[in-house]
Amino acid sequence: MRLQDYRGEPQWKDVPDALLFREPYCRICEVITQINGVDHGAGSGWYWTSGQVLTAAHVVFGTTGCRIRFANRKEWLDVLQVGIPPEYAGPEAQGLPGSQRDRAILHIIPPADMPLSTVFDLEGGDGLFSAIGFLDGCLKEHAGPGEVGNEFVAHSAHTSEGHSGCPVFHGNRYCGVHTGSFRLSRPFMGSPERSFTGFLNSAIKFGN
Repeated sequence: MRLQDYRGEPQWKDVPDALLFREPYCRICEVITQINGVDHGAGSGWYWTSGQVLTAAHVVFGTTGCRIRFANRKEWLDVLQVGIPPEYAGPEAQGLPGSQRDRAILHIIPPADMPLSTVFDLEGGDGLFSAIGFLDGCLKEHAGPGEVGNEFVAHSAHTSEGHSGCPVFHGNRYCGVHTGSFRLSRPFMGSPERSFTGFLNSAIKFGN
């Protein structure tokens, strides 16, 4: 869906419970942050590699703690360490959502049985771009058109605030970290991304 066709009615759908135990869904997690022990905000993340969850830096920036919960599990896991590029708080990105520095790695003690495949069976297998993340504790997904640039992915999969940091897939492969509205990333884009038009959202290009 292109921006001019969007009428404010999100078209995401719940991921069925039966799918939560298979990839990629079982590797997607809800991220809850705290400030001084009080829950502060929420986002999503992707189990990128052993012991590491990839999310957007703006989800965890400025917080004092966070925990995660994978889609097919009830228990919450404490994040042991948060890694944010130092440039994210610098003059280029200024700690704002949408820059190419808007990414963070959350270090956890992972479940022993977590898989790490690189190709998945998704709705977007026909070449669409899928965003899969959390809203009010439930995993939602939607697929739409998109384009891949040098540093960014522009896409029109419908998302909510809770999708920040969620994985974006191109066809059946992971391709990026969802950061938010396309307009937030546009000031940070170079060529060819600045020529992209009509898309709802953007992600930082990142692939297995």
